[in-house]
Amino acid sequence: YPEILSYRYLLSRKTIDITWGSHFPERQRVDTNALNTEPYDDHHLVQAARNGR
Repeated sequence: YPEILSYRYLLSRKTIDITWGSHFPERQRVDTNALNTEPYDDHHLVQAARNGR
């Protein structure tokens, strides 16, 4: 799966902003409702991003 450079968890909006590698310059916002597991590691973030925001 693509490499994740960084991400930040926005507690107020319950979303995660993912910054992908050079192939994906734009940030992607993922709703944490799409995530069933914690902690939010790279693999789960990628799965959530694939499932939609």
